[in-house]
Amino acid sequence: MINMHNFVLFLVVSCCSVLAQAQSWPTKPIKLIVGTASGGGPDAIARVIAPRMAERLGQSVIVELKPGGSGQIASEFVATSPADGNTWLLTTTMIQSIIPQLKKQLPYDPVKDFYPISLIGTTANVLVVGKHLDVTNAGQFVALVKSKPGKMTYGSAGVGSPAHLAGELFATSVGVPMTHISYKGATQALTDIAGGQVDMIITSPSAAKTISQGGKVLVMATTGLKRDPTNPQLQPLSDVLPGFEITQWWGVMIRSGTPKDISDRIHAELVATLNEPAIKSQLAAQGGIAQAMESAAFGAFIQKERNRYAEIIKTAKITPDNL
Repeated sequence: MINMHNFVLFLVVSCCSVLAQAQSWPTKPIKLIVGTASGGGPDAIARVIAPRMAERLGQSVIVELKPGGSGQIASEFVATSPADGNTWLLTTTMIQSIIPQLKKQLPYDPVKDFYPISLIGTTANVLVVGKHLDVTNAGQFVALVKSKPGKMTYGSAGVGSPAHLAGELFATSVGVPMTHISYKGATQALTDIAGGQVDMIITSPSAAKTISQGGKVLVMATTGLKRDPTNPQLQPLSDVLPGFEITQWWGVMIRSGTPKDISDRIHAELVATLNEPAIKSQLAAQGGIAQAMESAAFGAFIQKERNRYAEIIKTAKITPDNL
């Protein structure tokens, strides 16, 4: 028979131990894992967030790049790390919304192995077209695509990439087939659009910025439902194709099973960081709009995004290509 006094003492000691752990955390540097190469959008976003989070937590937050597999390497690293709050994942549209729909066998469970902390922010993409098409606005371009079913082309950064799915959604919304041209990166696609070999791409504002300044392509519209405050001169594509919306997002996730007091602390400090005007300005410079969320809301947001991309993938009959 269990000694009740000893059992109560065990519970008290256990609770005190958990509380002490939360109060002392963090006791060592934190890793913010990014699944892309240096200089990419997620890397830039991580380097906006990390220094301020380090100040708030009183501990270093080190951005560590683990590119490869469209974020799978980074995800697996976090999924197999201790559930102690010291390893975070800079998650993205690709990592949590697209890859799980394209690859059913992953070395981790995208739902069960991660706990959603908060959304960091979102960015509307932009529609970029070649000047060889001799159109000046989104309405003219959509009319041109409709008049040439199956003859117009769009580029992407690879099969299953956000640009690929955005192009498929565009073609579906216009109501005519288009030909997908896959590249190893958005820069190569944009170069061919500037050269007249490809007609369009839907990509991030940062990817389009440099080449558009050369005057050989036209950044024609934004893909949010409303005008993008970071690109207010661009009309929403939804003005021409009602309901059309395609955005990219970033957020922070940690290993599931992390003590709640620690996950709550990370969430509170991240939300406070995202509400700072200086951080909002830095994110805006990267084309992003800061948008903190409660953890449960972020989890629901991710699931909604998964469902949306699953429908696009199914409709377009997209299969993984060395992802």
